[in-house]
Amino acid sequence: MVRAPTTIALTWSLDPSSVSPENSIVIQRKPPSTAGDPETVATIPSVTSGSYTNTELTEGTNYTFRVLARNILGDSATPVTLASSTRPFAPTSLAATVDTFTSVNLTWVDNSTRETGFRIYLKLAETESYQPVTTSIGPNITSFKLSGLTAGGVYLIKVVALNGTDESGDSNEVNITLPTQPNAPTALGATVNPTSQATRVSQIDLT
Repeated sequence: MVRAPTTIALTWSLDPSSVSPENSIVIQRKPPSTAGDPETVATIPSVTSGSYTNTELTEGTNYTFRVLARNILGDSATPVTLASSTRPFAPTSLAATVDTFTSVNLTWVDNSTRETGFRIYLKLAETESYQPVTTSIGPNITSFKLSGLTAGGVYLIKVVALNGTDESGDSNEVNITLPTQPNAPTALGATVNPTSQATRVSQIDLT
């Protein structure tokens, strides 16, 4: 099964003995609400391995599908039922700018109308896998200050939209290098100029 914001692709297999020109596969979809009977969205010839993509769905919405075999005498006794949901639309135009030695400012475009929040993924450029940032970001947010990074680090960042625990596809990936914080001077010392000191003393009025 492959899911996108407005499509769900179903796949199935069928016993070869059930494949014949007189048989067909019926795909039914139940409305997003719990009420109502399933509606038939497609009827296709029976094959041992089949697929169907249901389009024009609503992003971030739960659907229930039934797949059954049918011939002139009726339907298969036990249809296959599958609950699934479309994904929210992914954020786009992610951009990052340096804020401090250890933080960056992120902005993105919110393309979803049904997201419950956003999740930021981060990794150092030399590591292999992204890790989620634990801070929770609510819905309809399009900017975030990401702190606690390492000065001089090279980071890759991406953002996803959430619908409950379901994630959208990834935003574009941004690469940002934080500046290295300069070291403070060391071994600071001071030397008194004897001539200058004598001059200042001679100017003191002791009368």
